[in-house]
Amino acid sequence: GHIALQLSQQRIADFLLFEYVPQPHSIYENCSKLLPGHYMVVKSPRDVRFTQYWDIPAGSTQPPAPDAELVARFRALFQQCVERHLVSDVKVGAFLSGGLDSSAIVSQMRGDFSAFTIDFAGASNTLDRQRATELAATLGLQHRVTVVSENSLADFIGLIGELDEPVSDQSIIGLHYNFAEAKKNNIRVVLT
Repeated sequence: GHIALQLSQQRIADFLLFEYVPQPHSIYENCSKLLPGHYMVVKSPRDVRFTQYWDIPAGSTQPPAPDAELVARFRALFQQCVERHLVSDVKVGAFLSGGLDSSAIVSQMRGDFSAFTIDFAGASNTLDRQRATELAATLGLQHRVTVVSENSLADFIGLIGELDEPVSDQSIIGLHYNFAEAKKNNIRVVLT
């Protein structure tokens, strides 16, 4: 059945102070977040079990390897990670902001895929868009740029009501429009 959710005044204060609600709390009274690296099995209202399946491993006490070796290991792990995330039975795309992270991911991707970039109308700095466009052209990607205007932001108000909790990160606006554009192009998986 439905649970009547009531906002927590303390968690609202937490959100205003920290710009998020610290775990395990949520913005609602008597409603908690599942901790990272845990899963929950519910067999009945009285039989609920939480299990930790992963934790960050302790750091090594060995002296660090030479820089060149660390760079080579990172490069191999990074490429392997991107390749693993490309395994899909649906079309895969990528979000390309023009920044270092997304550019590195896109440059490691192989195959036929689309890259999606968001820009804001009237923005004073479109350098990221220029970098994204140049990289997409260099790699021969299908590149789609969506320009978000002030009028588009009116649609965003409806999205706020669909969120589980308030989000203070304004990047959610660009992500919303990037996801919409990917969906229009039949892309169901994106690397970002």
